[in-house]
Amino acid sequence: MSKTTWYEDTGAEAVMDGLKIAFEVEDISRIKVDRKKSSENRAREKPIDSDRVASIKVAVKNGVPLPMIVVRRFGSGLVIAGGNHRFNATEDATFPAYIVACADAEFETLCRALNTVVGQGSTASERVSHAVDAVERLGLRVGDAAKTYQVTAGAIKNRIAVIKAKRRIESLPLSVRNKFTQTHSMTIGHKLRSNSNILRAAANMVAATGVGAKSEEYRDACIQAEKAKTEAEAVQVFESLTTITATNNPIIPRKKHRKFVSAVTQLGSLESAKTFEDLEFAKAEIPEITKRCKKLARFLNSLCKASG
Repeated sequence: MSKTTWYEDTGAEAVMDGLKIAFEVEDISRIKVDRKKSSENRAREKPIDSDRVASIKVAVKNGVPLPMIVVRRFGSGLVIAGGNHRFNATEDATFPAYIVACADAEFETLCRALNTVVGQGSTASERVSHAVDAVERLGLRVGDAAKTYQVTAGAIKNRIAVIKAKRRIESLPLSVRNKFTQTHSMTIGHKLRSNSNILRAAANMVAATGVGAKSEEYRDACIQAEKAKTEAEAVQVFESLTTITATNNPIIPRKKHRKFVSAVTQLGSLESAKTFEDLEFAKAEIPEITKRCKKLARFLNSLCKASG
């Protein structure tokens, strides 16, 4: 096997400086490296890619220099933070490497951050997952995690919101959870999905009615709930639909049905009003609106009589 030419890796140094992790360059012995622990550094879903190792071997054979790997002392041995593929592709008995001094949490962050900028690299999805884990489990701030893993703060926040919504769904009764799909959850939107009571009301409505995630009924309900000024009003939107549309028959699009339920639901959200002034009507408007209300009352009375 050709002897490897190693060079200082400015990219890795920038990562370590950014994380304020001290490092030094020393010659290390290959037999000191713990291969098993190194492959379990949580940097990638697939720790070692044999194709990647093979391509590095060819590069070394052709005289291509490699950036130095990064290791951390572990007991009497060493664990690789960045450079598993380079290590497995070479056979030098001793070689120069960066040795870092840091705590366990910092080491885990370093492993993932190095794979963002050095070597094969992590996928965008993996980087977001690593960033979310760093925020939730390791206590890193969103802005710092975004910078470390080269993703946007928005991507991290969105992933965290999806994870939290999934946890809320998982807390629902099994009979409800089985009918409330991921598509239902995404359709309802981030604002409503982040509220446990609203999410529960929506899930109960879906379980009771069998309404599809892409149906007009469900979309209209989500729009009405989104417009609600309070949590109670948003919950009432779904509860009203649960009461009115619960049936053993499949739900089908019905334009008049949707308009009526929407109107009734909106009226229900105003039931605390005692006078027209409470509804912000000017005195000049009251006679006309009174006439319309009386006409509406006759219409509703006819509906109720006809329906038994």
